Order: sequence, then C-alpha cells, then structure tokens
Amino acid sequence: MRGLLLLVSTGTNFTAVKYLQLAQTSSISFSNPLWVCALSALLLGERVGPRRWAAVAIGFVGVLIIIRPGGAGFHWAMLLSVVCALSAALYQVATRKVGGSDLALTSLIYVAISGTAGALPFVPIGWVTPAWWVWLLLLAAAAYGSIGHFLLIQAHRLAPAPVLAPFVYTQIISMIIIGYVVFGDVPDYATLIGSLVVVGSGLYVFYREQKLKLPDSAAAPVD
Repeated sequence: MRGLLLLVSTGTNFTAVKYLQLAQTSSISFSNPLWVCALSALLLGERVGPRRWAAVAIGFVGVLIIIRPGGAGFHWAMLLSVVCALSAALYQVATRKVGGSDLALTSLIYVAISGTAGALPFVPIGWVTPAWWVWLLLLAAAAYGSIGHFLLIQAHRLAPAPVLAPFVYTQIISMIIIGYVVFGDVPDYATLIGSLVVVGSGLYVFYREQKLKLPDSAAAPVD
C-alpha cells in the first residue's frame, strides 16, 4: 500500500508540473505536514489539540488561495498537486504505522518493488521511446532523487523533524529561481501569499509538536 501511495504521489506530481509552475506545485505540496497532522488524528488516534487544528485549517485556506477554485487562475492540474500532497501524507502515516516493526531498508525495498509493480501496467499505454538526451535527463532525475532521499534519511537520523522543517521549506526559494531561469515562470501574488500561509501553518504545527515533546509540557491540557 505504501508503494502504491508513493506511486500515486509521484505520478500526480509529474503530471501537474506539465501544466503548472514549479512554485505552484511545490507550494501546494507543502500542505503535506498539515495533511499528516490531520490524518494522524483520524487514522492513528494521535491527539491533536485546538491550536494545531486551527493551524491545519489556516494552512488549507492558503491552499485555496493558491488554487483559487472558480477563479481565472484556476487550473485543473492544481487538484493533482492536492492529490499528490494527500497521497504523500497517507504514505507517511502508513510508514509511521509500520516503522515500529520493519527496518528502514526492508521498508524501502518493499516500497520500491510494489511501486515498480504498480507502474508496469501503464508502460504499454502511450509508450514513446525516449531520445538519448531524454535518457540522460531521466538518469539525472533518478540520481538526484536517490541522493536527495538518502540525504533526507541521514538528516532525520541526526536531527528531529521540527529542526529540519525550516530547511525543507527553503525549496520554495529554489523552485521559484529554477522556474524563472529555466522556464521563465514568474509566480503571481496569489501563489506567493498562499505559499506563505501554507508554510507558516506547517511550521507552527512542527513547532507545537516539538514543544509538546518537552518534559515540562507533559501536563499541558491543550495543544
């Protein structure tokens, strides 16, 4: 299930970037921690207090600012980015569920095998043999993705998630720069404002989770 969820997340993201700016897809994907917070309460029974629920609600308002449903700036591919973030959140919740019984390497192998098996039925549909330079780009994407995942795993081994969260959110800066340099994309005000709301809400959720882990906060009745 985790492998298929990751396949859905990756596939919807790849499709969305065909139609949207990198800043738009990354801003919507930053709602992932908000989804994880909400789903952890619903599926894992973890306690989420009124402050974090409020942060989740505000973050989703930020997503609506970016998507602008019914507005002139709306594109159907934005919904794919929402599915991408939701699928990634379900993947993380499932990973948390099995994390207590499976080793990281075992879990990673299962994800790779099931994800590959889930992708194989789509190979005959519209298959186009890539040119040699496209193969190079695909290999580069695989290499960068592998290096990025490895570094992320190593980072989470050395530091807690709330410490790493601000560095993850710096992706929006690189996405805007790359989108402008490579594709000439300039994000509009709605994307920038919405991304600030989403990032701010996500950081607050991380902050509250970190604060609740402190020894002197154990007696706090609300979070």
